[in-house]
Amino acid sequence: MYQDNLMITLNSKNATLMNNSLKSSVNFDFISILKEEDDIVSSYISVINAQIPMSYYLITSANNILCYNTMSPVSVINLYIPVGNYNSYTLCEKLTSLFLANGVTITITVSSINGLINFSQSSSVFSIYPYKLSNSHIIFSTIAPVIGLTSTAIYSGTSITGNYPINLLGTKRIKVKSNVLAINSLSSINLSFNTTIATIPVDNSYFSIISYENQNGLNKNIIKVTTIENLDIQLTDDDDNLIDFNNFDWTITLCISIERKEKEKDNITLKDILKHTILTNTENKNNIEILEEKILTQDEKDLELLQK
Repeated sequence: MYQDNLMITLNSKNATLMNNSLKSSVNFDFISILKEEDDIVSSYISVINAQIPMSYYLITSANNILCYNTMSPVSVINLYIPVGNYNSYTLCEKLTSLFLANGVTITITVSSINGLINFSQSSSVFSIYPYKLSNSHIIFSTIAPVIGLTSTAIYSGTSITGNYPINLLGTKRIKVKSNVLAINSLSSINLSFNTTIATIPVDNSYFSIISYENQNGLNKNIIKVTTIENLDIQLTDDDDNLIDFNNFDWTITLCISIERKEKEKDNITLKDILKHTILTNTENKNNIEILEEKILTQDEKDLELLQK
């Protein structure tokens, strides 16, 4: 058995975009990548390298809602934080301005000692809802994990402090997925199989580039199908949300490793060919001599008859 490798270089600018400028769900319309052949034992897919821009934001449409309730008048309001990158100061500043726009004056600070966020309003009690209540129209405060709020209680009072330090790290890895390849991998998100080919660590700051190389060769998955006509790729964050690359392109190099059966080898050597040729020539020579003798003998007989 031997291995046959097929290198596939992908660039999102050559793809059919399934989510437009987000560029995190794409199709590549190849004519044929893998076809069923008798000598194929198994096929594997691996990510060799990737160059991915960190052009996505910390706060996205998946985590930009803060749901709160004022007591005078009683009303439930959703604050929508503009998508973008924030530090602790700019995030507090933006939240303060959003509250002010709704007629609520709240002082928001982050402790430089323990990193906990605090919302203070001296005039009246207010509440923050970090989760979706059953039988209620109140929606989940998707920014709760970012600002250190848990999802087990409603926060109420004139002063509200988060349980944990604010988390401005963003996604810690990018998942490379493909439905066509029919890869089986497990995820702790739903404790079941999914289509993740590889996970790429995020170790750079925003607006830089992630340069990934598969160093150990362990990032190799068996392909469950025998025929692949095209290729789909999805790039998601830790929570399986499609990433918004803001129209920036990425590149990924894949490798399909095909294990093939060895073909039967022809053990005839050059020496055997020469020997066969010599024997054949010798046999032909002997046949010619025998034929010549027969012809000569027949001619002699014919001549004797004529002489008589």
